[in-house]
Amino acid sequence: MSPFDLRGPEFLVFYIILGALAIALLFLVSQHIDPVGTVKVDMSDPYLIAFLRGGKDELVRVATISLVHRKLLQVAGTLVSVSRWRNSGCCLTIRFALAAWGY
Repeated sequence: MSPFDLRGPEFLVFYIILGALAIALLFLVSQHIDPVGTVKVDMSDPYLIAFLRGGKDELVRVATISLVHRKLLQVAGTLVSVSRWRNSGCCLTIRFALAAWGY
């Protein structure tokens, strides 16, 4: 007996059951392929948040502000430079990082 030969109530019952099984199968497959809650992002990392928010430009802004706050960089108007009393190995590291990002 073919499902295309069913009439009236039998037709409706068959396709309601078939639809419910298809939805249940799709739900189970989607839960198996992409389980909810498995992606964990460390939201305490300000550099990651800055990069996700605005790309490398925002990341450089946040890193610059962090270095100014730690007194490794100094600001004079619109000019940012390495602090004189901290002009050590960090200066070279900062220059390499900025060069790698294209700045």
